[in-house]
Amino acid sequence: MAHGLLHEIKCVPVADKTELTSSVTERSLGTNSERAARKRALTASDELEGPRASCDDEQLACPDRQLCMADAYVRSRQVEELRVEAFMLAADICQPCSALSSGMPYDFLVETFATERLKTLGVWSLFTDDDLEFRPATVARSVREHMVHQCLSEDGFFTKMLGLQVRTNVLPETETCRRFIDRYLSTSGERLAALRLQTTPWFEGTTRFFNVDRSRAWVLVRRIAHTAHHRGQLSTYHRLLNHRLYSIYGPTADTGGLPANGAGVIYRYDSEASVLNDQSPPPLPGPGEKPATERPT
Repeated sequence: MAHGLLHEIKCVPVADKTELTSSVTERSLGTNSERAARKRALTASDELEGPRASCDDEQLACPDRQLCMADAYVRSRQVEELRVEAFMLAADICQPCSALSSGMPYDFLVETFATERLKTLGVWSLFTDDDLEFRPATVARSVREHMVHQCLSEDGFFTKMLGLQVRTNVLPETETCRRFIDRYLSTSGERLAALRLQTTPWFEGTTRFFNVDRSRAWVLVRRIAHTAHHRGQLSTYHRLLNHRLYSIYGPTADTGGLPANGAGVIYRYDSEASVLNDQSPPPLPGPGEKPATERPT
């Protein structure tokens, strides 16, 4: 582990969680040199091994969506100091959402990526390991192949087009539903943290998108749309497997039917904490007595 890079980040003792919370909450994005130090630390290539570091202090969670990198995998069992440094790297990068909303015109795009990854994980969570080889047609991807493609394709966009790499392997060593969820949560969380460090010139700068030049903001929009496309395919797989569906952008037949009939939005995951805890799925009321579609047969 590159200790020097992590020590460039100003940390407070973790023994006093009140002090830690106050420091993280009140800290702004910092000076250019501090931002550069965090970026260098974020992209350090050394991998850690070990249990997941999680934040059990509710105050550390970002308001609204608890988009916190403190749940990132910490891959070392060697010394407690290493765990503390990795945790503080995560906490330092994860500024509260209000602190990050500094008028940068592409904040909305970063927050869209943040919520889209939770939607993808929610769709994945409804599959079981027995579903992984299901494919609706011979030429269609299986559920497993969709998960593999999402992990590899998103990494390709971020690494080759946006220049943002992650420290870990993008595919899990064991391909089970839960391992795919854990790995994508970790790698997409690193990408989210990296996006939060960027400024307007970076988003408006030009990069290569296959055989044409596009702005990085344009590429990120295209990546979000690409993910949504494949997530929609997997939602159809769920229906073919007779699975119930949680909300993605609005009510489903299982969350109450049509909005006009008072149906509500129920997400499978509404925060990173809910993904990590793998809590019991929220109950689904079903469509009720009224039709769940606009043109029922």
